[in-house]
Amino acid sequence: MASWASIVRGNGSGAGKGHVQVQVSRNTATSSSQKQEKQEKQEQVKQSNQHEQNQNQVQPSQKEREQQRDEIYKVHDTFMKKLKEEDDSGNMMPLYRYITRPDTHPFFAPEFKDFFEKCHWEREQSRLDKEYSSMVHDERVDKWEKKNNWFSVPLMTEMSEEQKKMGFIPQSQPSLYKFGYLCPHNSEEKRHEYLHFLMRLLYNRSEQVCACKTVGEFEKVYLEAMHFTRCSDEEWTPAELKRESKTALNALWALSTKANLFPGKQMKPRAAPAPVSNVSVSSGYSYPPNYMTQYLELSKKKSYDVIGVERGETGICRVKNAKTLGNSAPIRWYMTPAEMRNLRTFWFVFQCDPRENEYYDSSSDYGFGDY
Repeated sequence: MASWASIVRGNGSGAGKGHVQVQVSRNTATSSSQKQEKQEKQEQVKQSNQHEQNQNQVQPSQKEREQQRDEIYKVHDTFMKKLKEEDDSGNMMPLYRYITRPDTHPFFAPEFKDFFEKCHWEREQSRLDKEYSSMVHDERVDKWEKKNNWFSVPLMTEMSEEQKKMGFIPQSQPSLYKFGYLCPHNSEEKRHEYLHFLMRLLYNRSEQVCACKTVGEFEKVYLEAMHFTRCSDEEWTPAELKRESKTALNALWALSTKANLFPGKQMKPRAAPAPVSNVSVSSGYSYPPNYMTQYLELSKKKSYDVIGVERGETGICRVKNAKTLGNSAPIRWYMTPAEMRNLRTFWFVFQCDPRENEYYDSSSDYGFGDY
């Protein structure tokens, strides 16, 4: 068999034949290499196109981003516009609404390093949303108060010696209210929200209230104010009107000297109590040693007295013959409009019943007789 070198250098037919074989081998290798390079280039082009498509999907164009941003702000503006329309269309007190700021939308979220950084960002946005919601709510309430002349009664910030003798006490526990006002333990009305509503009524409608000479006239002013406490701006139904009209008598009873719930005119003053020795830890109020004796003597007749203070019966008005005269019953007011506007809000502190372990008959002519 001839060697490779002899084929390359060979003479005659053998040499020609060997030369052709070498050329064919080289051409075949070159064609295969070119084909592979071409496939690689096509694959690279395909991958490059795919990458560009992915980039276009993940990162929209500047115009698309602006459209998305405008849409997010548009949703927020539409919601705020609806709130304004609600506030302008009726007299109902604005309800608190949790509002999400546009900046909280994931569209505005930055790139996070890890999951914990994302959670921190979300918590911070939630906190800012709560602050924003409270700010918007306060602004809506302020506007509503000015529109309806229905402001909160300022807080009582100081106490005189005379007020202390009448039953005002400092609040020892952390509270919005700095001072409390002692009230009868057997009172027929102990709803703090309702009593503060009545104080707000006197403060904001002082002229109209003092102008009421009969129960019927007071009922109109009272129902108008009661409408602010509803969750609807719809008119009263007959059943609601009947029920709320009855509560107008309850309001007058709570304001009366007989109920002894509000500071005002002192009708039946008492002698000063005995020196104080016992202290109630719960209320911070000191009870006199003869508290039980005073209580037993007063409980022989139906009364709403506060034990341990020089108050007697104190209140803002008196209604005569309410049971027989109904809406025609006359009202006598013991405070002027200026005095009502000078009211300061406090916490109603109801005394404890010394015989709380015994059944006590608390029936009365509440809302019907003379008060």
